[in-house]
Amino acid sequence: MEGNAGIPMPSKRKREQASDGEEDFREQFDTSRLRRHVEKHHPEMLPEDDEVEQEVPAAATAEAVQEEEEEEDCWEDFDKDAMRKHMEECHPERLSEWHSAKDEAPAAGVKGKSGADDLYGQLPGGEQLVRLAVAESLPILFKDCTLFNLFVQTMNPAYPKFSAKVLRKAAMAYYAKETESLLPVLRDLKVRVSFTSGLWSSSDVFLEGVIYLYLSCHWIDEKWEMQSRVLGFQQLDWPMEDPENVSSTITKLVLKWELEGKVLSINFDDRTNVTAAVSKLQTSFSPILDGHLFQSKCAHHIVNSCLKYGFSKISSLLDKVRNVIHFIQESNIEQQVKDKCSQSGLRYKRLLCDIPMWSNTTYEMLDAFIRYRSILMELCSVEHAAGNYCGTPLTEDEWSVLCSLTDFLERFKAAFDIFCSVYIPTANLVIPILYTLSEASAQYIYDKHVGQICAGMEAKFSTYWVDGIPMVYCLATILDPRYKLDGLLHLLDGYHANTKVSIGDTKNKIKTLFYKTYDAYFKQYVPLIPEDLVRSGCSSSGTKSAVRLVHSSRDGDGKKGSDTKASSHSEIQYYLSSDDVSSLGLEEDIDKLDMLDVLKWWKHNQARYPVLATVARDVLAHVASAKVPEDTFDFHSSGVNEQRREMGSKAAEMSVCLKDWIRAELREQRLCVNRYGGDVSSDEEENDDDDAEEEEG
Repeated sequence: MEGNAGIPMPSKRKREQASDGEEDFREQFDTSRLRRHVEKHHPEMLPEDDEVEQEVPAAATAEAVQEEEEEEDCWEDFDKDAMRKHMEECHPERLSEWHSAKDEAPAAGVKGKSGADDLYGQLPGGEQLVRLAVAESLPILFKDCTLFNLFVQTMNPAYPKFSAKVLRKAAMAYYAKETESLLPVLRDLKVRVSFTSGLWSSSDVFLEGVIYLYLSCHWIDEKWEMQSRVLGFQQLDWPMEDPENVSSTITKLVLKWELEGKVLSINFDDRTNVTAAVSKLQTSFSPILDGHLFQSKCAHHIVNSCLKYGFSKISSLLDKVRNVIHFIQESNIEQQVKDKCSQSGLRYKRLLCDIPMWSNTTYEMLDAFIRYRSILMELCSVEHAAGNYCGTPLTEDEWSVLCSLTDFLERFKAAFDIFCSVYIPTANLVIPILYTLSEASAQYIYDKHVGQICAGMEAKFSTYWVDGIPMVYCLATILDPRYKLDGLLHLLDGYHANTKVSIGDTKNKIKTLFYKTYDAYFKQYVPLIPEDLVRSGCSSSGTKSAVRLVHSSRDGDGKKGSDTKASSHSEIQYYLSSDDVSSLGLEEDIDKLDMLDVLKWWKHNQARYPVLATVARDVLAHVASAKVPEDTFDFHSSGVNEQRREMGSKAAEMSVCLKDWIRAELREQRLCVNRYGGDVSSDEEENDDDDAEEEEG
């Protein structure tokens, strides 16, 4: 029998058999995992007569419970069975599917995971993979990498393939998790914090015209250790460098992290429109002492800019040095330099040109260059005579100038290293460093060539701090037990004598502000200082009298008496008159004195000077450099940059902040970077590898 369409119709008997088969299938379907999946995700596909049954979970039936228990036993047996080895060796793709099915099937009565856990389920060890990709700026976070997937699956065939999109979602989930963890830490801080901020833009074509604002927070924790976190990296709206735009972006970030009542100071980089932005921020945060400690300029930038201005006086000589280095790199005669160094018993250090915007790299270039003076003079003369080197070889006088310049810049290199430190206080070292640099300038001011740099630096420096040195640096120097008030005044006198830069009425302002700062903290913090801290500090007659005088104004309910000012200033007088350096036995060991751990000293002496210790914990958190290392951003690969531009600023902020937080957890944050974009020691390590290769050869 055929239908209208010419298709053979099944007989009645076959239709009955098919109907019986369908009933059998329905019975099997009722207890299958597929039915539960359909009930949960596709209820509209169930037959109409099953609507009542649809409301009853399949897991409630004894058969379903038994099936789930048997399935769990199957997984446990599989993990121990020899079949597992066979699957790993011969059918890894099926093993991967098997594990994926197991991970996706939640146990009865257990709620499914959400957020980062779902993503980490797709990526076994996903959190550590995210940390690795972010901390090392691996491109797999921003674009698919087939080779990386092949490498991972070679090491572990059961590891599933993943895309950059999946990894990026996991990174965003991890970023949200870490943000939730950091927020209560900052919210519950009992100290004031300092900020550094600046603008960053990339020279890459894919990010051209895009400007980001970064904001970092610095504080000293309960263990008296420096802490630093990048709190934001946000793309600015148009007009990008407008003071209103800058101040509003910073304000939003501070409010987001609930730090508006804990702001002590802020340090801007050289690009930010400071004057207008600071006035708006002061209105928003109402900092202590009417903002006298609030504004500060980046000491690192000022010294660097003065040096760059001085270099312009001898630019032709520096260009000659760069031309020689370029010739060695491009003409493939570097091996000849290595061979001659080996014959002369010199250790070869690769010659690289400086980065003009970073003065410390100019010192690194010259320091390596003059080591091989005789070798380079000979090579350049030979190559110039042969017509291979088109430049003019350096004369004896020019080599002498380079030697003097390198010796002069060595002190500035040390200053830059200190300014860029992360885990030691730097605000207390700004004025001592300026004094040291002024001595170097006075020593070379009459030098025929270096003197031009010194004169240019002094003229440039006077334009930066027209209103005097920022008070936060002065106050931090007083709170350094190696200097205190008398030492600060001595350093200022010496600085003025060396540079003739006017310090105006700075001395009187410093004394007045120091006492005002103490009074403000005395009123706020003395009622909060625990009595056991007072008792623990009373180990000597002098200590007992100082601490008791601080607290003599307390009455039974914690209120201050009428002679508050006199009693509070007694702690200042005791601190300023005590010879704390002599008590350490370091007055004759200058090297150990320079390496004194100021934070550790205050930690051990906070019972002797309870209020001053509170002031020190806030003021010493201010940092001298507003610079953030370029490798924090790591926007180098054009392919990665194109992906980042398409993703927007959220992914960029996630990448920058997470990288900084991971390094902070490992205590591996660093600001001191060289032209390689890494630690200063990377040059030596690389050369060690070269030497090892030569020895093997």
